[in-house]
Amino acid sequence: MVLLLVALAVAVTAFAVSRRNPADAAGGWRWFAGWAGAGTLLSFSVLTGFTIGMFLAPLVLGALWTVAGRARLWPEGLGLFAGVATTCLLVAVLALPYRPCPPSGSGSLATGSLATGSSSCGGFDPFAWAVAGVALALASGFAYAFAHKSRRGVSPV
Repeated sequence: MVLLLVALAVAVTAFAVSRRNPADAAGGWRWFAGWAGAGTLLSFSVLTGFTIGMFLAPLVLGALWTVAGRARLWPEGLGLFAGVATTCLLVAVLALPYRPCPPSGSGSLATGSLATGSSSCGGFDPFAWAVAGVALALASGFAYAFAHKSRRGVSPV
């Protein structure tokens, strides 16, 4: 299902780009954000796969059709990576309550303490997701700024 969604996303984007007149394609930060929104939907749908991802598929394809039909593919299409960054950062934020379990698999209470509360451990460390999200966001933002200024003939440095 996930591979089918990615294949459909590529096909819809290619078809929408081929149908529009290149002279009519819009550009700018607004369309970079549009590509980022489509990238967020696509990556979230792929990540959630068989749970809610398949129900998001029509929304993903509609967003890609709309953005690809109206915006330039280069350099605004770099926004797709910013969208993946958004999904990575969302996963990192949702995993913040992560508490590693003790190595033995069981915890111990201090002598004389009452076991009135409950304790839980587990989850996954959000650090890798946060690093990937920040790296993708910075890379896509700087790459777009550089490409956008180079396209206009302005020195990016």
